[in-house]
Amino acid sequence: TPVPATATFGDAKLFSAVDASLTAQGIAHSSDAASRTVSVADVAAVTKLELVNQGIVSLAGIEAFSCLTELDLHGNSISDLSPLASLTSLTYLNLYDNKVRDLT
Repeated sequence: TPVPATATFGDAKLFSAVDASLTAQGIAHSSDAASRTVSVADVAAVTKLELVNQGIVSLAGIEAFSCLTELDLHGNSISDLSPLASLTSLTYLNLYDNKVRDLT
């Protein structure tokens, strides 16, 4: 299956938080705020994201971060964890103070 060139984030707050986190980490990346996309090639090697208290509801698009080992999502409004299913390298995941009800 071919890997898409861009990851699209359905949640504008997730896109903004990811964009800000990458910038804060000094990671050069191509992003487009109008379409809420980032280049998959630019984020494929990212291992850590701290997206705390950002008002995030949906994680759609996070699957592009295939090398994530640490993901902090504390203080958001996330209920659906299915976009995390392909992130098999995760060793740390903080979901404190979210709306998760089902971990299956």
